[in-house]
Amino acid sequence: MQAYCVDKIAKYKIPSYVLFVDSYPTTASGKIQKYKLGAGHYHPGTGRFNEN
Repeated sequence: MQAYCVDKIAKYKIPSYVLFVDSYPTTASGKIQKYKLGAGHYHPGTGRFNEN
């Protein structure tokens, strides 16, 4: 993903990480709950993501 972005967008816009998920958390009306996207995956103390 990052290699693809190098020639396409500005350097500061290239994502430092990409997290693939099976599904998005949604509301009853089907809108994505953005604040829950990283919940449970990122650990601020270590600065790392779960490997699953």
